[in-house]
Amino acid sequence: MTTDPIDWQQIEGTLNEDGFACHQRMLSDQQCDALTAGYEREDAYRKRIVMQRHGYGRGEY
Repeated sequence: MTTDPIDWQQIEGTLNEDGFACHQRMLSDQQCDALTAGYEREDAYRKRIVMQRHGYGRGEY
């Protein structure tokens, strides 16, 4: 993770107002790449949820 301070009050306000919040540079490029590369590993996660299958729109997590 980055050592830059995180303005948690701003993040909380944005979450309450918009339902989501973005913070730039929380992870390094290498950390993002490692997370992305691990997504397809079935042994890394207990479940994969496909939203469309349940009638909640598109996407998965």
